[in-house]
Amino acid sequence: MAAGPCTYTEGDLEFTFDATWTVVLKWDDTAAYRNALHHQVEGSRAVDFVGLRGRDLYLVEVKDYRGSERTPTTRRTLRDGGTGLVDTVAVKVRDTVAGIVGAARLGRATEAAALARSLVDAGAPLWVILWLEHAATLPNVKPSVQALRDKARGGVETDRLQAALRWLGAHTLICARADQARVPGIAVRSTPGAKRRAPPSR
Repeated sequence: MAAGPCTYTEGDLEFTFDATWTVVLKWDDTAAYRNALHHQVEGSRAVDFVGLRGRDLYLVEVKDYRGSERTPTTRRTLRDGGTGLVDTVAVKVRDTVAGIVGAARLGRATEAAALARSLVDAGAPLWVILWLEHAATLPNVKPSVQALRDKARGGVETDRLQAALRWLGAHTLICARADQARVPGIAVRSTPGAKRRAPPSR
């Protein structure tokens, strides 16, 4: 589907995009990515979602650590202010931008032309969203806005993500279900049976 309203599942999370979205693609599943850049350039990567809402272009990468927060791999990824995770997101964004431009140039996806036009329009806002879920829960009291944002970031430093994407002139956000109102037109819920607790430490 190329426009809202639509719903996609990414891992244990369900993303619903409302009718204000004119283009919504699960980019890493599109033929424009898989049959072109991914197969032709070894090591190429992609973000999970690409979408247009008004003039705003969104690149969304989803990471759900609710079942693996205590594992050595996840701890390495998130240490030092999330340097490893920021590097991963930056590479995915870079390759996604390249994939969109290539797909538009060769007419591989109908929506790619609109996405590419937004990319090169200096007046069109570009957003990179890191959707980051953690097993930690907030107290049973109404949390402050800052508490929500601290939870969403999960130790990943926003400034690092912003610096890694300065070359693109993108706005960046790190958020989660607890703070999802920061991204308009998207509702996210956990799928039935999703992992909600991190495994015990060993």
